[in-house]
Amino acid sequence: MTILISGKAGYRPILTFNNFILPDFALIEVERYKDVLKAKTKMSKSQFTQWTYFVFAQLTILPQYIL
Repeated sequence: MTILISGKAGYRPILTFNNFILPDFALIEVERYKDVLKAKTKMSKSQFTQWTYFVFAQLTILPQYIL
């Protein structure tokens, strides 16, 4: 969530060069708090959407039962 709120370019290499695994319930939490995330970020709506797509494109999301 911090990565989504901040939108800092410093997170790009971390996300690009590392493999992060995320349980699927994290998507539910992001959906639940999307309005809070949008309110806390200093990005425009389109920038926030693009940043969110980039972040989730770099993550491997697995069902909880696999973890």
